[in-house]
Amino acid sequence: MCGAELPSSPPSSSLRKNMLCTCLKCTHVWHSRVRGRTVPCPICHTHTLPAAAPPRPMGRPPKKPEPGPHPDKVLLPDSSPGKHRGAFTHVRILTAVSPGTGYATGFDGPLFAPGAAVPAELLRQHPVCLECAQAPQIGPVSEKLWVLWKYERTSRTWREISRTRAHAWEWAIVLRPLAQRELEPPRQDEDPRDRAGAALASILAVIDSSLAQLPAAIRMNVLSELYSALAGRLARG
Repeated sequence: MCGAELPSSPPSSSLRKNMLCTCLKCTHVWHSRVRGRTVPCPICHTHTLPAAAPPRPMGRPPKKPEPGPHPDKVLLPDSSPGKHRGAFTHVRILTAVSPGTGYATGFDGPLFAPGAAVPAELLRQHPVCLECAQAPQIGPVSEKLWVLWKYERTSRTWREISRTRAHAWEWAIVLRPLAQRELEPPRQDEDPRDRAGAALASILAVIDSSLAQLPAAIRMNVLSELYSALAGRLARG
């Protein structure tokens, strides 16, 4: 019939829109005209569905993961909950703590932001730090969280010594003696008998050397007087 519209024929497979495919094994990306069934990867021949994996932009490498801290760096503690961090938060690496000072004074050392990366050598010399963090709100009065930490060099981790919440400077009453104790140099356990034996040997050597230069009769008088002098000292402790 003249002027009648002829029915359109179904599109051939060659006219189908190409489907983006990503191999789940070798991550190769290619276009395929096959739809609804698996297709082999032209590189490793692993079968996959068209668009089975999120397509990767052509010519753009995948994003590399964020690098961690340098082996010579250590991340400082960060105890503030989530992103709720006030402008007052900080970490002080303690180099000295003065006893007998009032309020919150007497804590010496450099200041850093919470979570900052610092040289590991600095923490090997001064492994104790004091953190001021944002405390979770409990009552109507806003408080700060103060945490005393110590860096363990063998495990490269932070060990919590103590923590306290405070509105003003009263946190120092709790943490000052603990910080002083942690900053004290390690005590060397020594048997006092070892030092006593060495001192006695040195004293006897001096006595024997002096007595050897005296006549026998005088040596007896000196030893007698020495015995009395020692007895008097023993009586007085």
